[in-house]
Amino acid sequence: MPSFNEHATAVVRGAGIFDNGGASNAVAYLNELADLQSLESKEEKTSRQASGTVTYSLDPVECASPAAAEKVRKHLDSSVLVKLCKKMIANYFNPLSVDDYTCHGYVPVILGACIMSHGCLTPLESLPGYHMFLTTYRQFLCGIFGTAPLTVGAKVQMKKALDGPDPFKPGTGINFRTYGLSATVDPSIKPFLDEKSHKTIGGMPLNYKGKYESDAHAVVSMIGPCSKGDMEYGPADECGGCSRKLKKGLICARCKDQRYCNRECQRKDIRRHKAVCRTPEDVEAMFGTRSIMWMNTYHMVGGGGMGGLGSLMQMFGGMGMGMGN
Repeated sequence: MPSFNEHATAVVRGAGIFDNGGASNAVAYLNELADLQSLESKEEKTSRQASGTVTYSLDPVECASPAAAEKVRKHLDSSVLVKLCKKMIANYFNPLSVDDYTCHGYVPVILGACIMSHGCLTPLESLPGYHMFLTTYRQFLCGIFGTAPLTVGAKVQMKKALDGPDPFKPGTGINFRTYGLSATVDPSIKPFLDEKSHKTIGGMPLNYKGKYESDAHAVVSMIGPCSKGDMEYGPADECGGCSRKLKKGLICARCKDQRYCNRECQRKDIRRHKAVCRTPEDVEAMFGTRSIMWMNTYHMVGGGGMGGLGSLMQMFGGMGMGMGN
């Protein structure tokens, strides 16, 4: 029998990106954000169909028919995607409620998979990202999917869809139920391809043995801080627009944190800063009775002394919320 290194080919075990347990909850949450229920009601009235007979979803497999999936695709391409992407960016970098929790980027990744599944005509490169190296939604996905709680198979799928071979092309849908699950893979990931590799806790396979360690700080802002100092872009005394050292200057009237040389620099930085701007009340509220439970850091460190598994249990049920919220 040839060794793994000789043929370097394996069936990537583990469920696909829509089979990770929380995908249905995430899709339901995204359906609500996209206001698909209103679209369904409108179609039922127009076509005089019985209530509940029209089914639209961001997952095309859940749509009632290929025609229904195409209507969802057109709805998304009509500028709805821009709204959804902006919401995911804000939720990831600056969650202000329990409903904003993205499960370490899981929900934004599912949105990316939905976009590619429907074969949306809007390129991922043209959808809004955040800042620095994550200025487009594609760059944002590339930056976060590695630490999202996905199986190895799902991560291989996302890597292939974003970077190739055979990457996503606008207008051509991807069937993530099969796409990329049989692939030529790097021999170095063989330790992840045993019978346990399809099970994950906090994004790591159960057979994880220290390889591919990822620093939590490598993903820009897990808790959505306000200042550039917190974002590790520079010390807090830098101008948000031009990064010039400041001792004095304008201060954001809302968060009382981000500094600027002048109004022009503030205007240049408004898109980035708006996504993460927090008031002092927002910050104070984060340390309230329940708020600590929805902070990403709570789950990163295994909050409540129960470790990663305890965090996931609370994430799925203890807070009355699904993985998609």
